[in-house]
Amino acid sequence: MRPSIIFKHIFGELFITFLTTVAFLNLVLTMNKLMTLSKKFLDIGISFTDFLTFSAILQPQLFILTIPTAFLLSILITYGRLDMDNELTILKAAGMPFNACIRPVYALGVISYGVALFVCLYLAPASLAEIKSRINTTISKRLPGSIKEKIFNMTFDGMVIIPDGKSDDNSFSEIFIFDERDESPVVTWAERAAIFSGEKTGGINVKLQKGAVYVLDSRSITEISFEKYLLSLDAGLKNRERKAHEFPIQELWDKMNSQSPWIDGFIEFHRRLSLPFVSLCFALFGPALIPLVSRAGRLAGLSTALAVCGGYYLLMIFLNNLVQAGVLHHLIGGWGAIFLLASLSIFSFLRVYRK
Repeated sequence: MRPSIIFKHIFGELFITFLTTVAFLNLVLTMNKLMTLSKKFLDIGISFTDFLTFSAILQPQLFILTIPTAFLLSILITYGRLDMDNELTILKAAGMPFNACIRPVYALGVISYGVALFVCLYLAPASLAEIKSRINTTISKRLPGSIKEKIFNMTFDGMVIIPDGKSDDNSFSEIFIFDERDESPVVTWAERAAIFSGEKTGGINVKLQKGAVYVLDSRSITEISFEKYLLSLDAGLKNRERKAHEFPIQELWDKMNSQSPWIDGFIEFHRRLSLPFVSLCFALFGPALIPLVSRAGRLAGLSTALAVCGGYYLLMIFLNNLVQAGVLHHLIGGWGAIFLLASLSIFSFLRVYRK
């Protein structure tokens, strides 16, 4: 059997296992993300189409974690099966060197690195921005019709809306709004109110008539009466200051150079560049674990992959926390975990290769 045929056979099995594992891990993480996201739509509901849309937009953010994990797991599952079925033994007996047997791992490792790099630099930030926009748009469209009379509505964080006497055109004979998003809570009351979608604000507009605004502090209450008042409410996502992981790579780089020192920006920049290298490290570390997994059984591949990936991510988070605390330089904190993983991978691979 020619080496090219063997390469195609092993690569095909490895690639199918990789895709299956990515799909499974993404499905599990998607359910967790959607459960968190559903809290924002608890009072307004969400259509099945919106549910599928949010599920699809979430995928790039999950790829950051699932691609390296699925790559290592696919190596251990595929080569573990080959070893347990004595196929690797036959290939070695036929004169094929160990390095040639694991050549499909190198090929898939390079592909995984390229995909992960593209996701980290471009796709994941764009996905996050799209999710924020979709949340605001969905709330803007569905909230006015979902608000019911004499029922507490807490769609907006830190705010409670209590309407009364609802009519068919989403107007109310009376409304009470309690806002504690700022240090001084604000209470708004009006005799009449009309609620309609605010597409530009990404929330809703409340048109109030004949009411008052009460600003509360620890010692006094300030009352402001009004005849007409337009209150714009957003979901709290569009107007807040963006965090480092929400910036596109070019904006992140520009802000890093203009704002000094921006520790969160440095940490995020190093994270986006270092995470794709995990796949390259696993291209060496995975084959080194094959003998161990083969002796321990089929389930050992899953537990080993999860343990290695979990340990790496925990170490990365720990080093990033040290950077934020001012204990480590951002270069050490950003690349320390990948350096240790690369060193361990090279050492383990050379040890197995020499045998």
